[in-house]
Amino acid sequence: MEQTDNYKQQAQYWENYRLIDRTVKACVHLEDKNDTSFWDKLLQKYRPGKYHYISYSFSKNNRRTTGCEQCLRFSPYLSDSFFVCIDSDYRHLLGQKNLDTSHYILQTYTYSWENHYCQASNLQRRTNQAGAMEFDFNQFLKEYSKTVYEPLLILINSRKNNDGEITDKDFNQCLISQCTAKEMKNNGEGVVCKIDYNLKNLLARHKSYVEEIDLSSLKANYAGIGLYESNAYLHIRGHNIFDLIAYIGKMLCKRSRIDFVESVLTSHLPNEEYWEMEKLSEDIRHLGEH
Repeated sequence: MEQTDNYKQQAQYWENYRLIDRTVKACVHLEDKNDTSFWDKLLQKYRPGKYHYISYSFSKNNRRTTGCEQCLRFSPYLSDSFFVCIDSDYRHLLGQKNLDTSHYILQTYTYSWENHYCQASNLQRRTNQAGAMEFDFNQFLKEYSKTVYEPLLILINSRKNNDGEITDKDFNQCLISQCTAKEMKNNGEGVVCKIDYNLKNLLARHKSYVEEIDLSSLKANYAGIGLYESNAYLHIRGHNIFDLIAYIGKMLCKRSRIDFVESVLTSHLPNEEYWEMEKLSEDIRHLGEH
């Protein structure tokens, strides 16, 4: 009862926040302060107004707490005036229920908001606009996605079955966030080869488990909810892909005055050219509708 009262009391305060500041359209609980820019850009585009962003709240023990699980603890108390925005992580792919607009929950559909800024065609367009760089992000991300696709399916299968065979830590340790100039040549061919080598070694250590998996069925099942070889990179841990793209961009801009992260990577919201962003923008427009 103590936990319910604690969260309910906080929710009631934010629900009534417009009595304090009538210019505010709604209060929005985020996972972290760093998420504010992405979500505000989206909300201003599809549901414009002034929002009061909440980057932390208090746990049942009255401790300052952040993260997705903390956001979701407010699920019984959400409304048009107080809703949450979360990273999907693997929740969408694992079919977690009640994470939808009728429950006043917005999610990224990619692993996190960082993945959206790495979407290939949008990233390449922003890169071209910033000036000629001898690197094809479309080609790089195509090969990257192809490399991580099957191992990602195996990871998700392990998570879904809760068997602990392949863990997030195992998978993410195979992904790199920095590279050498040599590895960047030929549109990051060396980067992809290194990740491919790491992932193959991981799966080799779990050979008997992998051999029992029907990959064809997994591919068909997850294609039904939007995961393909071509977009697997949007569904791996966001920091991994974002940090790598940022590092490559900084290397490309080493001799110029371009701040790659600010001027290219996060300079504009992606266009609705892929289902994850299309669904997210649709959710924002229809938040709270049943």
